[in-house]
Amino acid sequence: MKKKAQKSTITGTIYQAMLSFYIYVYKDNMDLKGPAFAETISDKDSNSSLQLPLSKCFLVARMRSSGEIAGPIEVGDFKSEVIGPITINEDGKIIKQDIKVLKKPVKAKILP
Repeated sequence: MKKKAQKSTITGTIYQAMLSFYIYVYKDNMDLKGPAFAETISDKDSNSSLQLPLSKCFLVARMRSSGEIAGPIEVGDFKSEVIGPITINEDGKIIKQDIKVLKKPVKAKILP
């Protein structure tokens, strides 16, 4: 009897003083500005956990000051760099991936 593949779990902590962040998962070759393959929200302690099937994926954490879950990143919103690729290739494995997020700054005006 063929063993059914288990999902692996990515866990991590967001390093920024906010209540919660959205963590978006994109499969290899997906547009990082479009809808995500999977997503989760961190808890009040900035921890997250998400079960994923075998794949190669990228993670991005975002929190829009408006509270919206989608849309362009605006001044004052928080986002991480793109993390990955992360290869999920072991059944039931737990992958630890902490994420650092930064606030999108106001563009400085250049005076004439």
